[in-house]
Amino acid sequence: MDERNLCGLLESFRFIPNLKGLIPVRQSTGSRSNIYRAHVINLPKLGFLFIDQTGLNKPFVCNVKRDVTTETRQVVTPGHDVNAPGALVMPRPSATHQLEHNRGGLDIRDVVVDPHVSQHLRPHQRDGVMFLYECVLGLRNFNGNGAILADDMGLGKTVQCISLIWTLHKQGMYGGHHSVKRTLIITPGSLVKNWSSEFRKWLGNERLKVYTVNSDKRVKEFMNSPLYPVMIISYEMFLRSVEEVRNIKFGLVVCDEAHRLKNTTIKTATMISGLKTKRRILLTGTPVQNDLKEFHSLVDACNPGILGTQSCFRRLYEEPIVHGQQPDATSEEKLLGQTRAAELNRLTSMFFLRRTSEVNSRYLPPKVESVVFCRPSLLQLSVYRHLLTSRVVRSCLTSYSSGGSRHLVCIGALKKLCNDPSLIYSQCQEANEMADSLDIDQEASVYEGLDRSFPESYKPDRFTTDHSGKLQVLSHILAQIHRIGERVVLISNYTQDS
Repeated sequence: MDERNLCGLLESFRFIPNLKGLIPVRQSTGSRSNIYRAHVINLPKLGFLFIDQTGLNKPFVCNVKRDVTTETRQVVTPGHDVNAPGALVMPRPSATHQLEHNRGGLDIRDVVVDPHVSQHLRPHQRDGVMFLYECVLGLRNFNGNGAILADDMGLGKTVQCISLIWTLHKQGMYGGHHSVKRTLIITPGSLVKNWSSEFRKWLGNERLKVYTVNSDKRVKEFMNSPLYPVMIISYEMFLRSVEEVRNIKFGLVVCDEAHRLKNTTIKTATMISGLKTKRRILLTGTPVQNDLKEFHSLVDACNPGILGTQSCFRRLYEEPIVHGQQPDATSEEKLLGQTRAAELNRLTSMFFLRRTSEVNSRYLPPKVESVVFCRPSLLQLSVYRHLLTSRVVRSCLTSYSSGGSRHLVCIGALKKLCNDPSLIYSQCQEANEMADSLDIDQEASVYEGLDRSFPESYKPDRFTTDHSGKLQVLSHILAQIHRIGERVVLISNYTQDS
């Protein structure tokens, strides 16, 4: 049955597909059986089983001997102590997972995240590492090996990924062999160095060598070197080197700032979707929330085909959900939209994880707000008095009818002056030049004549805190913070001193 007929059938029965992942369907052929991978849609009211292989080029076939059982193998000692205090132990594979991925009968090993890293992880980060591990190794109940980590900024998405990468490169659940040999990290160009420094911060320089692609270090060098298991590349360099990247067998792909992949028409999303690697992790702090089409694109880049094609997704989910949210929607349409939304949430929650910044509140010190009044400098006082006595400001203070924009100009000039006189010095000079060259009433200019309040030796291009009371207080605070080795975030409406 083709895709259009499938969508029509499901729509006609108002049915929500219950995707059950991998269902074994056996066909006897002598001493062996063929197991086919298929999406199974169960229509209980109609009493039959429909096997949908839409979008699959061919069934997945593997020959399994009849004497294979689902008994688990013996668990052997892992590389790190499972019983150590604070040990982060990954879940063991199920019997079904062993049947599919451990046909050689290798011993089962407990995978324990290196305590060198795990001891620094917060509870939500430990949960995130375990979630990513289960997703990329197929331990969760969905047909795919991808995950989307959509935590808010500041919750440690990078360290969670580094912990996972280090674990997969050094350990494995079957026989202890590493689960991943090479990892590709694609990130915006501005974050390439940050990723490299984070690897050094958590793992040092020797545990896991990282290769960063730039104008001097090409992808070809990574291909020919066995020393670097991890390659970090910007999205721009990835597009330039996509043919070379495709020739490398990566066991895991990580895409940072992955919300840029929400549009399937852009070349970057197409190229990444074309990579042969099934294990994919998408990191984003701003997930798509209100556009289901973009949400489908993001999910499809992570787990290709898990939500069907875009046209089928639109008919099964997007249209019913959007129509059900309209003010004039009928009760039947609202119920259908809510049901489809709940089903979509159930499906994607298997590989989609998002935590907000509230989880970090318990680790932060109490918030203390202090309002500090700073005494203005002598220059600020002189210019301020001149500005208040000008005809323009006096007109603004006594008039409430016209000149609304003039009020804003006066307020803006006063705000800039209170920060630093250099912010208005250039406007003062321009106002005087216009008054000298044009025969117009320049008294309307709030800056006209203010340059006479500045000393002749004043140099606005030379940074100094002498002429600003706020900068004098700020410089003292910053010096104290630097002395004790703390960090600070400075937020201002003005980022230039002139």
